[in-house]
Amino acid sequence: MKKTAFLFLLILISTILNSNPIPLEQALQTAKNVLSESDQILNISRSSDHTPELSSLSNNQIYIFNGENKKGYVIISNSDAAFPVLAFSSSQSFSGETIPPALRQFLDFYSAQIEEIETNKLEKTAEISSAWEKYSQADFVPERNRDVAEPLVKSLWNQCKYYNAMCPEDPGGVDGHVPVGCVATAMSQIMHYHKYPIQGTGSHGYYSNYGYQEANFAAATYNWDNIPNYLTDYNDDLAQLGYHCGVSVDMNYGTDGSGSYTENVVYALNQYFDYNNDIAICYKEDYSEEEWKNILKENLDQNLPMEYSGSGEYGHAFICDGYQGNDHFHFNWGWDGLFNGFYYLDNLNPRTSTFNNWQAAVINIYPNHLPEVNFEASYTNVNIGSPVDFTDLTLYTPYDWTWNFPGAETTESNLKNPTGIVYSEPGDYDVILSATNRLGTNSLTLENYIHVADNFAPLASFTLQDSIIKSDQSIILYDNSLNSPTSIEWKFSVNGNEFEPEYLNGTDQHSQNPEISFPVAQPYHISLSATNDSGTDETEKRAIYAGGLPLPFIEDFEIPLQLDAWETESEDDYISWDGVYFVDGNGPGAKSIGLNFYAYEDIGEKDRLISPLLNFTNKTDITLSFMHAYANRIPAKNDELEILISSDAGVTWESIAVLSDNSDENFATHAPTNNRFFPASENDWADVYSFSLDNYQNMPDIKICFQTLNDNGNCLYLDKIRITASDITEKEPSEYNPNNISVNSYPNPFILSRHQGSTISYSLPKATPVEISVYNIKGQKVKQLANENNRSGNHQIYWNGKDDNNQPLSSGIYFYKLKTPKTTSANKMLIIK
Repeated sequence: MKKTAFLFLLILISTILNSNPIPLEQALQTAKNVLSESDQILNISRSSDHTPELSSLSNNQIYIFNGENKKGYVIISNSDAAFPVLAFSSSQSFSGETIPPALRQFLDFYSAQIEEIETNKLEKTAEISSAWEKYSQADFVPERNRDVAEPLVKSLWNQCKYYNAMCPEDPGGVDGHVPVGCVATAMSQIMHYHKYPIQGTGSHGYYSNYGYQEANFAAATYNWDNIPNYLTDYNDDLAQLGYHCGVSVDMNYGTDGSGSYTENVVYALNQYFDYNNDIAICYKEDYSEEEWKNILKENLDQNLPMEYSGSGEYGHAFICDGYQGNDHFHFNWGWDGLFNGFYYLDNLNPRTSTFNNWQAAVINIYPNHLPEVNFEASYTNVNIGSPVDFTDLTLYTPYDWTWNFPGAETTESNLKNPTGIVYSEPGDYDVILSATNRLGTNSLTLENYIHVADNFAPLASFTLQDSIIKSDQSIILYDNSLNSPTSIEWKFSVNGNEFEPEYLNGTDQHSQNPEISFPVAQPYHISLSATNDSGTDETEKRAIYAGGLPLPFIEDFEIPLQLDAWETESEDDYISWDGVYFVDGNGPGAKSIGLNFYAYEDIGEKDRLISPLLNFTNKTDITLSFMHAYANRIPAKNDELEILISSDAGVTWESIAVLSDNSDENFATHAPTNNRFFPASENDWADVYSFSLDNYQNMPDIKICFQTLNDNGNCLYLDKIRITASDITEKEPSEYNPNNISVNSYPNPFILSRHQGSTISYSLPKATPVEISVYNIKGQKVKQLANENNRSGNHQIYWNGKDDNNQPLSSGIYFYKLKTPKTTSANKMLIIK
């Protein structure tokens, strides 16, 4: 089914500008065009049908649009006196935490620019007019060759728990330690990107508020392969790196924040970590706009991220690591990935912070080391005509590559990772790679690396369209096998037992890209075997979850939402469940999901936090539990938390409970406060709430929703969400009794037009012959399902709604009978077409 893209609109409130406003239709068209162009550049697939859904507030200032499925956002000016696009991201959605105070600072800064134009009656620049003309056209054609440097830094780090484990101890700090400091965090992320050095040089120490801080860099080993892009547990290697970076820049440690000067990074990287002498700090005010952008782009074109800094109400150090076109630069803010995206340099306004003033960049950060060239091929035993992909593994930040493939149809490439290299003649072939970085060029030749023949066995490989699907959803499997298989076979199993799905649209188990559906909501394993005249290869099995993830379900919010499977929905598409926060008192694991009621100015806004798809099939005694922390701001005002459940994958919802200080429950866990509430101890958390979900036992396609209603309260936090259950089983009788046979079917009724069938489940107290047949309402047998000896215990058999001639039966009532030598059990079943 074709997806329809939605652009959700938010119009923020501020003072009205006197410049010419931009109509909604023009702003919408501009947003669509910007997202379209970013998709072309970054190879993002997105639907072209956009049906906007408008939520409008008065006193329009700027427009914020989220892209299809909230993938990507763009902020559009509501004045033709400024550039049309203020900020955008191609991947993340925009869900800002608060409106005041920093966002207002941004709007004031923005308004001041407009006021200067109007007061001095300055003409709009040709560049601004050209940008509006270009991006607001209905027949806009995206530029596919526009300058672009994709974001370089993949790490999503922050300064607190896990990362600060070796920083000075302080009982007032997160997890008993002070923060790493933003200067050291950005510095360590860039070093992790370069994976350099293995060992440092010399040592350094200084006196701080926590005594003498010292690091012996020469004695340390930096195990880059053991440092991940995100932490969910303690990691000594990363904790050491963060602390050593902090010591190297004379970090002023403190519980509320650890600070240093970005200038210190230059000396520290050069003297203690062997980065090249070219490293320098530059200040934006010393250059023209074009000169400054060119400095940044020159570094990024050579794959060199920069440590960047700016100030507003406070200063912050972060990373500039990508750009699109001449004006938009990508920033990694060091906040667990929150609000990483592309921004104008005079609109650095992530979250509710503003860093437009006193901008500086540490440039030319690269290791004092020539490239250490290495590469690998997707496979080295290649059949004639089969494509080979190559991956560069060169260390120390190359930015230019020259590949040579003697004997291949394509003999040269300048791509980092060339694909689809084909050899048409048998033989053994060399591969040569030369890689260049700032210090020079090195080469590697792997002799006789690629072996080409016509008798190599295939290499089986496949990808899934999705791994968590609704119970009635079909999916397509994609065969990517190499070495020219002449036949393939898809195999499926449940708990180690072979299983046959339903193949759709003329496909079968030998189709290259079959479309399939599953009759029963449960986990399946899929494997693929590929065969040619030289042999057979089979992939590892991969899991697919029909009907949702199985129970138990456990969520502690220890990773960012963008790395997790939760969804968020917001009526204003701005303030929402926007991320995970470090808080105290919630036991092991220092993070929780949070929503900032404190930021709302209008009451009545609803925000939803929606779970992944869950499967309650064959489960009973189902219990939902969670903990929460909340403080009121105005005693007469009461925010609400409503728990909802859906049994149709989120199409419709039913309320389980509503929690507020107006209900029977005491919702607030902390005394009212006019300050923004953060849990500080166990006393700030409520006892665990528990709710029975047994009304939904034995059902697939379940989603749980935590919906809030704003009434000018304060911040709300959730943690330790658990959904537990017991299996539906029959107790083993002490002695045989034919009446102990238990039989049921699910789903009942079932819908043939959805390719549904029904699974008949039965339990036998002892081994016995079993016959299972289906009869129509006239008593005529239409299908025999089983006639065999069964062991004792639980059994299942699936019926696809077809008769013994494999023809679909008509709608109506049917009876399935289970017969043993000592008993017969008959049950009704309804088929709907």
